Amino acid sequence: MKFRSILLFLAASGLLLGTSATAFADGDATPPEGLQEYSIDAGHSSVVFRIKHNDMGYVFGMFRGVDGSFAFDEDNLEESSFNFTIAANSIFTNNETRDNHLKSPDFFAAEEHPEITFESTNIERVNDRTYRITGDLTMRGTTGEIEIMADQTGQGLDNAGQFRRGFLTTFAVNRMDFGVDEMPDGLGHYVRVNFSVQGFIPAE
Repeated sequence: MKFRSILLFLAASGLLLGTSATAFADGDATPPEGLQEYSIDAGHSSVVFRIKHNDMGYVFGMFRGVDGSFAFDEDNLEESSFNFTIAANSIFTNNETRDNHLKSPDFFAAEEHPEITFESTNIERVNDRTYRITGDLTMRGTTGEIEIMADQTGQGLDNAGQFRRGFLTTFAVNRMDFGVDEMPDGLGHYVRVNFSVQGFIPAE
């Protein structure tokens, strides 16, 4: 894919800032006290992945259907949690033929297993902005434990007065462990995932 095409792909996917970006208001950005439930802002959250092809180069793609919520309190991580759902048939690699193949039983079997889910089981503070999150990833009907490092990328009030938090994590998943084992010699076994999520406290 040429460089210009890559830029167009990223822009269309909402990964570059545009006119739809959330505006933030001036005011008190102090986090609300206690454990708060955040809804995922799907329009400002992204799941991008890369996988090696024929041991020569990388193919990039994304999932365009992201949903979920998280409960978070910096002073009460034992009660905090992250729960995400990704629509398997929302996969997009800028190639319709390949996307349809990835949705088929050869790979994600999206019709039989429409959702990829993650549910946290433990959260630990690493430093002021980084958290170690352990949880169960379920993909293609197989559940396995993974550990990710997530950075809190920001917090504050948006222009509607809703408090928001953002997190970013980059981690690798061995697709073979989850039954996505087609083309074991042509595609890398490990898929590197970049997951940027933004959540807001819904207005009462």
